[in-house]
Amino acid sequence: MNNYCKILKKEDFITSNWSGGTTTQLFIYPEKSTLRALDFQFRLSTATVEQEESQFSKLEKIQRFITPLDGNLILTHDNQNFITLNPFETYEFDGNWFTKSYGLVKDLNLMISQGIKGSLSSHFLKANYPLVINTERGFNFVYTPFKELGIMVGSQELLLSPKQLLLLHNHFSSPIKIVCETEAALLFATIFL
Repeated sequence: MNNYCKILKKEDFITSNWSGGTTTQLFIYPEKSTLRALDFQFRLSTATVEQEESQFSKLEKIQRFITPLDGNLILTHDNQNFITLNPFETYEFDGNWFTKSYGLVKDLNLMISQGIKGSLSSHFLKANYPLVINTERGFNFVYTPFKELGIMVGSQELLLSPKQLLLLHNHFSSPIKIVCETEAALLFATIFL
């Protein structure tokens, strides 16, 4: 069976409000699952934090990954120990923890259900210098918040515009090659299913 790839665009996403701002669901699996029902295996989204101080929803049996895209994000789970995340620094935590955030930022979130394995990582490109990432069996995603990326998937050449999401559903491990005309940052998520 071959690998499958698709570029998801603004019209494929769903935006809604949360207590601290807005959230845009980029992808959820299975497709008919919802955040409210917590019946998903994984969910990838962006969010805006529009209040200087906000409280995250508690999500039982959900592991969360978060990375700010702009600005610094300060998180605390107990109001005593604080974690400061700079842009593109990734942090993993239990969704059931009482979590508060400080700072006005945009961020990217990966939520995975208990028993599912996944990861979220940041990658930085030098101008016109290809980056090779090995995709894994399962779901792989490339998200570019600010710059247009050229991506080679097998023999297929793709152009990924800012705020679009590349979905790769892999049946075997395979490398992809990414290039940008300027320096750029991207986020890469893998869910092993």
